[in-house]
Amino acid sequence: MYRLVPYRLLAAAGACALSGQAPGGKQYKNAAEYEAYNAVVKDIAASNFSQATTDLDAWKQKYPQTDFEAEREVLYLKVCVSGRRFAKAVDKAGEVLGRGLDQVFKDPRDGPSQEVQLLYNATISVPMIADPTPAEIATGQAVARSLMNLERRPAGLSDADWSKLRSDVQAPAKAALVYLALLPGSRAMMAKPPDCTTAQTVLEKALEDYPDSASIAYNLGRAYLCLKKYSVAIYEFARAEGQDATLGGTQSAAKLRAMVDDDYKTLHGGTDGLEQLREQAKQSPMPPAGLLHASRSAVVKQSGSSAYRSSRSGPRLRGFAPAHIMRLVHFMSAWPAKCRSARSAWACSESASSG
Repeated sequence: MYRLVPYRLLAAAGACALSGQAPGGKQYKNAAEYEAYNAVVKDIAASNFSQATTDLDAWKQKYPQTDFEAEREVLYLKVCVSGRRFAKAVDKAGEVLGRGLDQVFKDPRDGPSQEVQLLYNATISVPMIADPTPAEIATGQAVARSLMNLERRPAGLSDADWSKLRSDVQAPAKAALVYLALLPGSRAMMAKPPDCTTAQTVLEKALEDYPDSASIAYNLGRAYLCLKKYSVAIYEFARAEGQDATLGGTQSAAKLRAMVDDDYKTLHGGTDGLEQLREQAKQSPMPPAGLLHASRSAVVKQSGSSAYRSSRSGPRLRGFAPAHIMRLVHFMSAWPAKCRSARSAWACSESASSG
């Protein structure tokens, strides 16, 4: 959903990369190098991204040193993203980072726009990798932060367009960083058995770093639920509702609101104080200390039999594994099949505990 932002603004700056014209006094080593370059351009025009990768590799093998190193790296990223080879895109970006952005994109005229295009394509690839390696995580963090803090202004951009570009790339950069912040908690919850304590710890840190993230708040609520910390779980669900009740456009806002309503009524026997909780959750990403450290026995005394039964028998979250949602940077917790139709998390918890 983000690709139109920089490509609209950088279309003029990037036009020479696909025109077949040698910009800025650069020279092909011979006619064969031009043909190698032109083969890639034709592949892209035909949307034959697999062949484009093959031709890029052949060009690089035959001409490892070229005046068109920067253009070639930009084309590699474009082909990887267009061909949905997102891990390869991030890996290629990591290679460029290893050589230094300033060294690869050193042309004072074309370098800044080429750098933005590479950073952008690498960044939007990050959330598309279901299980990134440590190297891909490190590269993803580096490219997203570099994109978020652009310093080199592409040639030809007006003050207004430069300001808009820097503003527009914030969303994909932050999306990638939030995705990576969610990964440790996701992996902890996917362990067998789920490591709910580790999930709580890493997701609390993630929420500290990204306090306005509905995805992190929602998944922290799931971790609390796994640990039977019911009051703080509802608080985080309410926090997620207040930040983005659609959870990145994955559901209707009414669904999460209904879940918060049902869970609160199950725990407290009514809705008294619910709206105050919602307002409090809007103001602070973490619950007040008294609520956070309340003992389970104290919660049970307030709540009624439904929460007591769940607390005593324990919600066995065998199928509680966050699933990768492409593009939306949101981990939804997938309950066991028999629980997926339950309207609230509490109903699902009790269904799992009694099954």
